[in-house]
Amino acid sequence: MDTQDRDTTCLPDTAQAPSGMNGVLVELFPKKEADKLDSGQPAASPACQRIKVLVVDDNRDAADSLHALFEMDGCNVATAYDGLEAVRAVEQEIPDLIIMDLGMPTMDGYEAARRIRLQPGSQSILMIALSGWGQGEARQRTIEAGFDHHLIKPVKYEELKKLATARFKRG
Repeated sequence: MDTQDRDTTCLPDTAQAPSGMNGVLVELFPKKEADKLDSGQPAASPACQRIKVLVVDDNRDAADSLHALFEMDGCNVATAYDGLEAVRAVEQEIPDLIIMDLGMPTMDGYEAARRIRLQPGSQSILMIALSGWGQGEARQRTIEAGFDHHLIKPVKYEELKKLATARFKRG
């Protein structure tokens, strides 16, 4: 499927929640979306379910929080808790979007990204690095490893939404 045919209306507008895990600040549904959930109406368009997201972070609370947000938005979400697990997940199914921490045990995000980019079909994945490391060297290493973007924690969910919307919006 051409990325121009994708729809990311599954990503919420805005409404910042006071929740932060390991420096990751996420946003929840705006009131109008919460009202839809309470009324039994779907909060996400069915087209959003086509977006496959892989969240990778060794901090389980951070990974599970992002997983839950994308899932509430109707996206198809998987979670990996280290780089090696992420590589194996991508071998099983190519996601549309990977959000990955850099500093992880077993295999760091840099090596995981390099290995993922070697897999057939991986060039179309939008890969976003999330890290507390923001120095120029860390940013350069993310580019060399194959990431499309490098965001510094804490990250608002709105920032992730903008990057995903720019890639997957309908043409």
